[in-house]
Amino acid sequence: MNHRTRAVIEIDGIQHYARPAGRAAGQRPDTDWLPDPGRYASMVAEDRELTLQGYEVYRIGGQELCDAAAPEMLTAFFERLLRRHDHTDPS
Repeated sequence: MNHRTRAVIEIDGIQHYARPAGRAAGQRPDTDWLPDPGRYASMVAEDRELTLQGYEVYRIGGQELCDAAAPEMLTAFFERLLRRHDHTDPS
């Protein structure tokens, strides 16, 4: 991006805030998860570190991408991000 800005865009799935609860082989990966505050704390600590290193961190919840409005949400996000960093359409 302009002005030497660095950004991290992360898509967060359930593995960012939960852990598998003794999943059996062949079991669907979206079942039997337990909240894991330690895993979440580790993730936000990494966010802070990236921010302190000069990165902008943008998180998108994986569930947001399952919504019918996901294409519009992503388009609006990237348009705003690019505008924020002076990447405008010359037309």
